Amino acid sequence: GKMAVQGGYLYWIAGHNPSVARMRLDGTGVDLHYVDMPADSRPSPAIAVTADAIYYSYITGTVGVSDVFHVARAPIGGGAGSAIATSPGYVQGLATAASHLIWSYSSGSGNGLARAALDGSGVDAPWIALDDNVGDVEADAAHVYVLTSAAVVRAAPAESSKITRYALDGTGATARLAGVGVREDALGQTTAGIEEVIVERLRRESEEDEAKALAAVKADPPERVIPVVKRSEEHTSELQSH
Repeated sequence: GKMAVQGGYLYWIAGHNPSVARMRLDGTGVDLHYVDMPADSRPSPAIAVTADAIYYSYITGTVGVSDVFHVARAPIGGGAGSAIATSPGYVQGLATAASHLIWSYSSGSGNGLARAALDGSGVDAPWIALDDNVGDVEADAAHVYVLTSAAVVRAAPAESSKITRYALDGTGATARLAGVGVREDALGQTTAGIEEVIVERLRRESEEDEAKALAAVKADPPERVIPVVKRSEEHTSELQSH
C-alpha cells in the first residue's frame, strides 16, 4: 500500500526526508522522522505495517545507471531500520500475508510479485511473473490482490486495467474487478485512476436528489406561491387603472 494504519497510527513515506512518517488517526502527534532512511537514498511510496514491524522500500545508486532497490524493516516502536532484501525492480507496493512479505515490482526485464519471509530471507522473485504493467498490491488472510494495466498511458481507458486475486500460495488467479483505470506518474508508478467512477457516482446521486426534490414539490406544492402571484396581478391591475 501507499499508506498503512496500525495501532491507532497512520504511517506513510515522507519522500523529501526521506523517512517513514506517522501520526495519530486524529491528526495529532505528527512525526516526519519516525524512521529515517539512508541520507543518500530515494524512497518508494510503498509501505506495510504489522503489529511488530514497519516495511518500506528505498533506492540507492546512480539514477537509471546503478539503481539498487532495497526492501527494509524497522521495529514498530521506531528507531533505526535496515535493509532485509533486494528487489529486482522498483517496488510499487508492499503487503504482508501470514508469514510472508509480498511486494509488486516493475523493471525493464520484467514485472511481477516477489515474496519473502518476514525477516527478508528466502526471496522468490518473481514469485508470480506478470506480463502487464504492475501497480499496488494488498493482501488479507486468504488472498493477494494486485493491480495491473495492459497499457500505461497518461489517460488510460478504463478497460485497460484490472485487479487480480491470487490464493496465498500464488495459484487460482481470478480477475475480480476490471475497468478501474490506471495512470502513470512521473516516477513510473501505476495508480488506480478512479476519478471517472467518482464522477459517475456523483452524477447519479445528483440526479436522484433532483428527482426526489421534484417528487416532493409535486406531492406537497408550496402554498405561499399563490398569494404572491395574486398580489402581483392585483398590483398590475391598479397600475393599469391609473
